[in-house]
Amino acid sequence: MPQEFRVLQCAHCSLYQVDIVKKANKWECKICRQKQFLGKEFFRDFNASACRTKVQQLNLERGQKQEAQDELRLLKAQEEPTCSGKPERTQERKSKWADYVDEPNAQER
Repeated sequence: MPQEFRVLQCAHCSLYQVDIVKKANKWECKICRQKQFLGKEFFRDFNASACRTKVQQLNLERGQKQEAQDELRLLKAQEEPTCSGKPERTQERKSKWADYVDEPNAQER
């Protein structure tokens, strides 16, 4: 009986990977080493190279979607006005020392 392979997605790192079909309902992600239950099975085949090709395609699509979302977030962040938390002052601020310092007299010279 030939081995069967399946394509799974890690719930922790979201990467797709090939795994050998086993009786157990658990598997371990090869990237983040997270042990998890089987979720959705995206592809199944007796040919491991077909599964690897599918994994490459799915990971590429996921990466492109993530990149597009990052670009949108960046554009939205650039469009929003920056708030420094301090209101802008339209009038000139008076120094606190002005109350304690005498203004120079022209007669003192």
